[in-house]
Amino acid sequence: MVRLVSPYRNEALSLRLYARWQSIIIFISLVLAFLMFAFRGNYTPRWLITFLVVTFTHSIIIGNLMFFTFGAFQQRIASLPDAGRWLSRLAYSAVMAAIGAIPSVAVLRSVGISREINYQGDLINSVLISVVSTVTVTIVLTIYVTTRRTLEAEVARERHKHQQAINEVEKAREIQEGLLPREIPRLPGVELAARWQPATVVGGDFYDVIRFGEHRAALCVADVVGKGITAALLMANLQAAVRAFASPGAEPAEVCSRLNEVILGNVATGKFITLFYAVLDTRQGTLHYCNAGHNPPFLIRGNGSVELLQEGGAVLGVFPDWRYEQGSARLQPGDRVLIYSDGLSEARNQSSEEFGDERLASLLVRHRSLHARDLDELVFQHVAAFCQGEFHDDATMLLVSVR
Repeated sequence: MVRLVSPYRNEALSLRLYARWQSIIIFISLVLAFLMFAFRGNYTPRWLITFLVVTFTHSIIIGNLMFFTFGAFQQRIASLPDAGRWLSRLAYSAVMAAIGAIPSVAVLRSVGISREINYQGDLINSVLISVVSTVTVTIVLTIYVTTRRTLEAEVARERHKHQQAINEVEKAREIQEGLLPREIPRLPGVELAARWQPATVVGGDFYDVIRFGEHRAALCVADVVGKGITAALLMANLQAAVRAFASPGAEPAEVCSRLNEVILGNVATGKFITLFYAVLDTRQGTLHYCNAGHNPPFLIRGNGSVELLQEGGAVLGVFPDWRYEQGSARLQPGDRVLIYSDGLSEARNQSSEEFGDERLASLLVRHRSLHARDLDELVFQHVAAFCQGEFHDDATMLLVSVR
């Protein structure tokens, strides 16, 4: 029993595929007819039209026979060497020509065309035309199908590579998200909220909240220059270093100095990190901090005044033996502190206008009465609406609400 197989490996038999096959056969028959009568010196317009009809009829009949057999034939000879495949195709062409000649003659005789051409025997001439038509169709279709399959295979390989890359990046994102705090520690007297929005699947921003006791915790937000996989890898190293150096007895300036030494030995030329590291003490109501080249966090007082937390020093990974300074702020009920990366303030709209520090500070002042989670959500929604959700850089924020 013969099983019908599509001429194309990755497509099932369908009316759409059949129509595409017919268009190829018609094109081949027209080209073949033109070539065959181009070599004949004397011909009349009537002969030309008749010959075109004959060639077209042979090509269509043989092409339709091949539509249902060419795919299975290609599968059977796929394991043969090149020479064997071409010999098999010639034999296949001869068989198709012999089979196709009979219905071709029947069709042409039924419409009274074959008698109008000066052939010496309709059947013999039909076989000859069929052979030429079939060989031509076979060669053209073999080249077409082979080229198509080669291109499909190449596209499939590229899609597979692309999907593998996507899967690897997705896994990298899962790993990176796993490095961030799963839960924000709760401290008496304050409320904490955080958000991390990478510009791509993975990012170079990082935040952490490390609890030292019932009333103390370290707060950290960092921004690795650049974005993507390279920045994410450097961020992972930074996160491990912060966890290693942060301790209840370590002052923020000391932590930044030690981080700078480590980053200097591990960062490539032209790469650096900005970081804000602070220790929050809710019992004392203090925030001791060191700003290593990071954009200054906002301290929004309960009365609406704004202070910037700037004391610290240079970015990490550039200047050896840099002496970092330390700043302090006393926190009161109603105060809000926003530690953020520049991807938040530098978010751009369609006119390339940045959201800006002033707009961000104004937003915080107007809504300073909100709790940390609500204020975090409001700020992010405003920025996302401003840039229509298209963040050009990683955006991270850590918000402290003093009750």
